[in-house]
Amino acid sequence: MQGKHWTILTCLVILAALLLVAGPAAIAQVNSPPPPAASTQSPPRPLLAQEAMPFAPEGPAGTLDVLYDQTDNSTTSTIASQIYGYRFEKYDNQAADDFVVPTTIGSWNISAVEVVGAYNDPSIHVDSVNVQFYGAAGGMMPEVLVYSTTVVPASDTGGDLVINLDPSAIVAPDAYWLSVQANMNYGDGHYQWLWRERTVQSNTASIWQNPPDGYRTGCITWAPRKETCGIGGYLDLLFKVSGTASADRPKPKLLSLSPQTVVAGNAFTLILKGYNFISGATATWNGASRTARYINSTRLEVVVPASDVATPDTTIKIKVVNPGPPGGGPSDEELLLRVTKNLTYLPVVMKK
Repeated sequence: MQGKHWTILTCLVILAALLLVAGPAAIAQVNSPPPPAASTQSPPRPLLAQEAMPFAPEGPAGTLDVLYDQTDNSTTSTIASQIYGYRFEKYDNQAADDFVVPTTIGSWNISAVEVVGAYNDPSIHVDSVNVQFYGAAGGMMPEVLVYSTTVVPASDTGGDLVINLDPSAIVAPDAYWLSVQANMNYGDGHYQWLWRERTVQSNTASIWQNPPDGYRTGCITWAPRKETCGIGGYLDLLFKVSGTASADRPKPKLLSLSPQTVVAGNAFTLILKGYNFISGATATWNGASRTARYINSTRLEVVVPASDVATPDTTIKIKVVNPGPPGGGPSDEELLLRVTKNLTYLPVVMKK
């Protein structure tokens, strides 16, 4: 018996020594919780209230109109779009799906967003959500952030979220990505909100990103969610946007110009980037109007002749102007283009 006791004591001493060498990391590894799921199966959702009655959130303007709706063809498959909180930051991820504002109107004033989702625990609720709209002209990945509101409350029915936007998002005709991201601490309870997938694809397939790459998908920036990132089983997500359609054209927002500096006497093409540009928009050149080529709601191009930049050491003030009325008008932003002297290159004299 004495030998047996010594054997047990020896094993305990060795184990204690190993833990001292490995430190707290070894203990944490043994007790580490499972990572949040990137996609999962959730129970079928019950009939939504707005399927039995008109969707009519109350806002400053009263009852809103449904502007775009893809809450049909629901599945039991759900995907993650969440900020997870302390210790789980590497799993923070974001999903988005797209819609199109038609060219037959002046703009949409989006006052409410609905997303259909589920929880991995029916007793929980999101703390808040982040809502972003990105320019998506031509089915491109998000390039220009046109609207953002963070840490806002949501009306929650079992994971189906209705989010009122204040201020509302005003968007010109074009294609856009909508992203909704839950703010909820994953913590020891492993809490998750999950966005429900849709069997039918409308417009471009939904996209996803996990910048810290905790899921090891390689999708550290926006990419097709299912086909590239391997997240979920279907291409689209369920969401709806509501507000009012207006004949008023929006005021443009000018964010950048390229190039910012040019050499005097050389013709070039000036690229203007921003959002809410509309067909027929022009640029102003120190207050004088210049014709612009409309590419999409986030980009205009101006062909600048050499005569417009003939004088070196000058600065030109640039604005964008949308046609109107109704609405339209110049951007509040005025960016500067610098014109420099021609550079003179002296020959290099080689010493013998």
